[in-house]
Amino acid sequence: MAGESEYAGIRPCGSCGTVNKAAARFCRKCGASLDGPGVAIPNAPQKGQTPKSPDQAALPRSGHSTGLDRRILLLALAGCGLIGLTWFALGMHRGTSAPLVGHWRNEDPNTGGVLRLALNYASHNKLSIHAWSSCCDMGEMQVPNIVPPITFLWDDQVGNIHFAVTKWEVSWDGPGRLKVVTHTHFIDSSGRPDYIMVGFFIREAGS
Repeated sequence: MAGESEYAGIRPCGSCGTVNKAAARFCRKCGASLDGPGVAIPNAPQKGQTPKSPDQAALPRSGHSTGLDRRILLLALAGCGLIGLTWFALGMHRGTSAPLVGHWRNEDPNTGGVLRLALNYASHNKLSIHAWSSCCDMGEMQVPNIVPPITFLWDDQVGNIHFAVTKWEVSWDGPGRLKVVTHTHFIDSSGRPDYIMVGFFIREAGS
């Protein structure tokens, strides 16, 4: 192997750029004449090393740092995208249910079932439903859904006496019109048969 002293004062070939020993008169690759002053290279290679061009010396030793930076950037972009999609989905979810909020009245004023409804948000994913019949305040319930169709159970009671359980189904029946189906099952000892009622509700003026 060539020693360090062999590369002192080395000069590249003027024709092909190949590095030659200082004592050589002709290029070892293309055979061109090397007559003329030598070109000294500041960082002579150590024993057993191949001389590097300035361009090669300027390159980073590995691509690990660049690859790590790229992965961090991709993870950051993915996180921002996920957050944006989550907020968009929540906004769409709330926007879809917004027409529900307000006061609704049964189209049949002589109904023997639910006469009026007041709907409002209880939280970002719960709807508060307050109901009245023709004779009394039926109470209020929060349901874990804010987009129709909505299905839930209503515990019918007078004071502390529970006499029936009613399954509610609330859905849209065209623009600005709600359809409410109730399935009532009696749990007291009255012997009354179960029954189903269907009501159509429109928004009250100014609601």
